[in-house]
Amino acid sequence: MQLHPNNPNSVWQLGSLQAGDKGRIARGLDSYRMAAELDADDYEIAAYVAATYQTLEMPEEAQPWISRAEESGPEAVTTKALRAIEASLRGDDQAAMTMSLEALEMSSHRIYSHSPITSTLLPMVARGAVDGGGLEDAIRRLEALQATHKLIRDELHRRVGMESLLAFSELNRAWLVSLAVLYEAAGMDDKFANALDGLALTRIDNLGEYRDALRNDDYLLEAEVLALQGDTDGAFQMLGRAIDNELIYMWQFNYAKNPALASLQADPRWDRLMAKVQVRIAEERQLVTTALGMVKSAEEAD
Repeated sequence: MQLHPNNPNSVWQLGSLQAGDKGRIARGLDSYRMAAELDADDYEIAAYVAATYQTLEMPEEAQPWISRAEESGPEAVTTKALRAIEASLRGDDQAAMTMSLEALEMSSHRIYSHSPITSTLLPMVARGAVDGGGLEDAIRRLEALQATHKLIRDELHRRVGMESLLAFSELNRAWLVSLAVLYEAAGMDDKFANALDGLALTRIDNLGEYRDALRNDDYLLEAEVLALQGDTDGAFQMLGRAIDNELIYMWQFNYAKNPALASLQADPRWDRLMAKVQVRIAEERQLVTTALGMVKSAEEAD
């Protein structure tokens, strides 16, 4: 940022750090909007503005940014993802699953490390398939996608070494979590067990020096694995850490609409944790609403 303060990609990356890693969604939104002013034709930046409004449950504010993203990148992965998110938030989980699978297949050649878009799409696939049908098709397509990503990841590991790419391993964990949910729902006990075995290799206790650089979504992934294994207390401990570390961006899909955590939702601790998330979202929404009001007043004064 100091070297290239007017580089839209740098400003956008700052927004991702603020919103996703630090839980400062209002600041992240300011950075996204600033990046959008620097590059009005970048559909990914517009998509992140829209997704941030969706996180804050501000659909009216999100809509013009969704349209802007569609105008600049009508066939883009992020545009498809936005429509999937929109469908899920209105309760159409089948449409969300269909569009999520399409978006994932469009991006099968890319690696997303700690991507809020990818980590949102995968739970939507699992939720739609478990609740509405299409399990076999969803499993087949996710398995094919996971195999493609594994080839890319393994090649990177070969080139630069495993330790330097532990951050990329969360991606494979996210795939395995979603597949584990589907395998369990389909009664594929052997594949379910194998998925849990694969997830055990990147459990937090096995991450060595990477433990000092854990991110909030590492704790969420750990909670998902523990919930799938039936360790309710351990899952809640990790969920608490994720929330304490400000994992609130796209909270609807990390928590409320996450099928990997469905077994936890009848426990009284669930409502208490979700209340903490709602308080944080309300705080960030108020900051955004106040800032928008100030912009509007300034425009009217001119």
